[in-house]
Amino acid sequence: MKQAILVLLFISLYGFTASAQDDAALARGNDFYRRQLFERAEDQYREAVNADPSNTIAQYNLGNALYQQKKFDEAVKWYSSAAAGEKDIVQKSSAHYNAGVSHVRQNDLESAIESFKSALRLTPYDKQARENLQKAMLELKKKQDQQKQAQKEREKNPSKMNQDQANKELERLQEKEKKLQNRIQKQNKEQGGGGAKDW
Repeated sequence: MKQAILVLLFISLYGFTASAQDDAALARGNDFYRRQLFERAEDQYREAVNADPSNTIAQYNLGNALYQQKKFDEAVKWYSSAAAGEKDIVQKSSAHYNAGVSHVRQNDLESAIESFKSALRLTPYDKQARENLQKAMLELKKKQDQQKQAQKEREKNPSKMNQDQANKELERLQEKEKKLQNRIQKQNKEQGGGGAKDW
């Protein structure tokens, strides 16, 4: 039975050091996010990031809004940016964690493992990061084992055709048979009458 990777997303409502305009856009974004209006929240967070590109809270929350819209690639970008610029260890760890969850959603287990490890280096007591790291590692091992088994099967039975190959070969043989039958009929007509021959 496949165990689901846990998802933990935070909306950061920590104190702001940015301008009043940044604060207002961030507050509006948080309000839209709470009401699950993720596209509108994204717009507000982008406004806050554009006003202050070093605002890691806006970057992190933008990642959350994008994640909720299943825009995982872009969410990872903003989580990574927030983690790179964030000074607070817990926030930095949360950004790595959420990047890991986004990587899992993209089935990029190797990157997810690295993100969970980064989160755990900062907050080694994070139980959910540890559990998700273990689950991602197990899932990756299972995936690699399945690939190895499939490769062994292909090497063991290289002559096995897939269904498409078998259908094409059957069509080729049927066409060859049809041409042969036409040639035999043509020869019979040319030899005089096409009467049945006794073999």
